[in-house]
Amino acid sequence: GCGKFSIETNYNTAHAPELQRGRLVMFAKDSHKVGIITSVKRQLGRDGKGSMIVTAEGDELKGILGRRIMLPTSGSAYFTVSGPAETVMKTIVNYQGGPLTADADRKFALLEVDADAAGGDTYVSNTRYTTTALAELTACALATDMGFEVYLDTVNKKMRFGVIPGVNRVATQSTNGRAIFSTDYDTLESADITDSEANYLNY
Repeated sequence: GCGKFSIETNYNTAHAPELQRGRLVMFAKDSHKVGIITSVKRQLGRDGKGSMIVTAEGDELKGILGRRIMLPTSGSAYFTVSGPAETVMKTIVNYQGGPLTADADRKFALLEVDADAAGGDTYVSNTRYTTTALAELTACALATDMGFEVYLDTVNKKMRFGVIPGVNRVATQSTNGRAIFSTDYDTLESADITDSEANYLNY
């Protein structure tokens, strides 16, 4: 899916005025941890200008793909693609906002797609109008244990779409380092547990 971020600071601190809608922010100087600011709020306190707080909120850079509705292929009722998950995801991006998008107004000018290595399990995407490219990518990723990102190519000043294979970190395997989230190991800060019948309603 797509994560969100929030930055809150005094408006009088260095570079705070640079927090503007549409700007990109990089975290920890990592080109794979980039967000796009979608809203900026300024709050003035009782102490005047010196107390103004600015809050910038936004999405991970891949959130831009949520701005593109899945359009059918020309001459077809649906946009259909099948194959390895990586191929499906990169095809979606290429034609729904990337370099091969037919409508110039829908194309992200700086977005390029990494070379396809055809990784992941087989997936079939058959959509039109009712979902966004981001939602379809998320569905594919969840179904095939893959990840995806839009990161910065700082050398060429481009945004690049890439697919990331999932890593098995369950306790029952021994190939990769295990990831155990538990209060017993102080690796879980909080948890909400809900018991509901909602998902059993299938008739």
